[in-house]
Amino acid sequence: MKKNRMLIMAAACLLLTGCRTELEVNTSYSELTTKALHTKTALASIEVASCSSPEDSRIPSDSLTEMQKLIPNVFKGAKFKECYTRKMNSFASFNIPVGIGKIDSGSSLDNDLNIISQEDGAILAQANEDFYRRFRQFLKEQLVDDLDMKISVTINNDSGKDIKLNCYSVYVDKTPCPLGSTVVKSKSDAVFVLSDVSADVILMKDRKNDRVMFAGKTDN
Repeated sequence: MKKNRMLIMAAACLLLTGCRTELEVNTSYSELTTKALHTKTALASIEVASCSSPEDSRIPSDSLTEMQKLIPNVFKGAKFKECYTRKMNSFASFNIPVGIGKIDSGSSLDNDLNIISQEDGAILAQANEDFYRRFRQFLKEQLVDDLDMKISVTINNDSGKDIKLNCYSVYVDKTPCPLGSTVVKSKSDAVFVLSDVSADVILMKDRKNDRVMFAGKTDN
């Protein structure tokens, strides 16, 4: 039994090395910039070898079963949602709690991950110290040295008018914006995808309470 578990863990290590992990957060401009920090659900999708066993499609694959055990130890409050295949690649998806909203000096960032706005109009991504510890331990135990992490934040413009936002080291609707601005039309969505550097800062480095600004209000 112990030998079988070791084989499964070894397989999980190989599958996770260099695999894709996608974190998707959805919010609105008013929720992010005017509502006090609160908890919402985001979607984390982790690539696995397959969703089902090759012997019987009704049985979850070993890689999926192991991922269901591992991920709640990494993302606090993670709950398995589904496993699906997209363009021949299989993903195990989990609902995870994230903090969304405007903060002040008294705000408590209790969730592992937070998408926040400040009084100065800055919009940032942040991870807390306890999450760093669990995430780094996960990478160490699974021998992961090349995790392809994609973090996307979809913001719906519900302000009633077009808004202009500064952008920093992100892709906005698949267009790179290392430093500049973008206009989000009224009643439309803008998808901000953090660059590899920004994602590494908040998810993969041994740092404490780092915040990465990826957008901000502009008066121009």
